[in-house]
This record gives sequence, structure tokens and C-alpha cells, in this order.
Amino acid sequence: MTTFDESLEKTGITRSRGYAFYFRHYIFDNIELDNKNLLDLGGGNGMASFYALSSSSSCSAWVVDPIAEGSNELMSLQYNSMKENYDPRRITFHRDFIDTLLSPKEFDIVLMHNSINHIGEDILEDVLISDDAYREYKERIKTIVDRLIPKGILIVADCGKNNFWGTLGLNNPFAPSIDWKLHWEPWVWKRMIEEIGCSHIRTNWTARREFGGFGRQFLANRLCSYFLNSHFVSIFEKD
Repeated sequence: MTTFDESLEKTGITRSRGYAFYFRHYIFDNIELDNKNLLDLGGGNGMASFYALSSSSSCSAWVVDPIAEGSNELMSLQYNSMKENYDPRRITFHRDFIDTLLSPKEFDIVLMHNSINHIGEDILEDVLISDDAYREYKERIKTIVDRLIPKGILIVADCGKNNFWGTLGLNNPFAPSIDWKLHWEPWVWKRMIEEIGCSHIRTNWTARREFGGFGRQFLANRLCSYFLNSHFVSIFEKD
């Protein structure tokens, strides 16, 4: 277990093994973090941001999540516990929506880690059958992309809609809490984000973090992911 994983375990995060591998090889793979400002949108307990801080002593992070005070006390406790291991000036929790974050106005990196589907659950299922829903969803993503500097990096990680277990209407043993109808395949997000004014760099499928290097080598592809949790990471650069 890595030092980062051990620090997560001490905060009470269960099954902490493999998170360092996951963030290093999937989320922040080939992403320069030195001297960067990171916006972690829908970041929850800030785990991804704390990994970024642990990887670069000059990286700063803003975790933005509108969770109501007291609605998820465990998440708040985990964040505060992890924060004790870092310079508190390097990380800020903004407990509200992104449009109320006045400073900084722009970021070098925006991470939407399993949160892109949460910014429009009210219209998500209609984006491919309703032009109005598609335009509205794209506009919501644009308000986020607008916070990126030119040539800034957008990281979108989420589950694809197509999954073996979901297709059969069965509970996925690898991702039992996923509601597959509230997700889309990465090409849907790619089309929207490119129309906003970003260039697609790459999309990679992930394997469960516990599988480590073996999973990355043999299971991190669309076919295997279809039978696991259909999780992907897409990287974009703002034009």
C-alpha cells in the first residue's frame, strides 16, 4: 500500500488500496500538475485534489461541491482529516455551485470526476432525443469550460451507458450503485465538448483500481470494461 493509500485509510476511507495507482495512471496520466490551479468539480471529500497535492508541491486545488452542510457529515470529516496532512493554503472547499466561486476566475485544469452526469440529471435522458435538452446540457458544460485558461485541460471521468449487467437489467456486482440510464457513452460528451471549443486528446477505459498494473495492461479496454464498470477517462484541451 502506498503512502497516499495509507493516509486515506487513516481517515476512515474503506478499501483505500489502489487509489494512488488509479489517480496516477488513469485520472492524471501525463497531466502536468506543477504550478497548476486545479478545479475539482463535484469533488466530494476532495480525494482527487489531495492526490494532486501529494504529487506536486506547487499544485493548488479548489474542491467545489454544493453538498448541503450536514447532509454528508462523513464526507466533510474525511475532507477535514485529509487536509491536516497538507498546507491548508493549497486547498479550498467551496460548498456551493461553481457560478458562486468568484476567485480564482480561471483554472489550468478542470476535473469532473464522476460528476458530468450530475450537472443536468433533470434533462440527461433527453439529450439525444431533444434539441432543447442537448443545447441546455451543452450550455451547462460551457459554463464550466469557460473557467479554463486557453490551452487548459479538462478531465472527464464517468461510466459509459452501455454495460453488460445494465443491459440485462441486473444489478452490477462491480458497481451496484450505478443507474445506467443516467449516463452516456464518451462520444456524447466528446461531441458536446468539441462543439464548445475544446480539442479531444484521448479517451481511455479504466480497470478497477484493485487490479493495479495487471488491470491496466489487460482489462482497461472497452470490451473488458463492458463486463465490469464501463468506466472511462476523456482528456480535452481548450482551444
